[in-house]
Amino acid sequence: MVVNSDILTRELATLVLTLPWIIYGTYLIWQTKKMRRWRETKGRILSFREKREGVSIQAVAQYSYYAHGAILEGCRITICDWILANGYVAVPKLARVFPAGKEVAVYFDENNPKRCVLRRTGYWLPVLIFASGVIGELVLARWIGGGNTLPPHLRPTIIHI
Repeated sequence: MVVNSDILTRELATLVLTLPWIIYGTYLIWQTKKMRRWRETKGRILSFREKREGVSIQAVAQYSYYAHGAILEGCRITICDWILANGYVAVPKLARVFPAGKEVAVYFDENNPKRCVLRRTGYWLPVLIFASGVIGELVLARWIGGGNTLPPHLRPTIIHI
């Protein structure tokens, strides 16, 4: 049985696969742009530990900082902790950079001082995620949109009797 689908359906399939990457990349670019304008203040690392769940490892930091006449506490390391503060390479590096008791720079949002991070990320990760979505859309639109849903050696052979 051969399935024929129109071009619109195939194009929608490519959008379903790539649009989340494009939207998330756009959101991260917007958040990074806002975060890059946050104020810097002095803070102190209260604790740093490694949180293990199964085979994954994540950095967990608690720190205090001074903002708008009050001492506040925060726990976010970057805007993308789930990417940049995870893994067996990143967590030991972060543990060396942020040991308990160390005085550090903390960046906070003046409009909402409870929003804070220890590291302001650059634009490389958001742009990479956005570009992955755009390039993925272009490649998949050409590949799937052209009807190439299976490699030639896996396509079914139709035998007419």
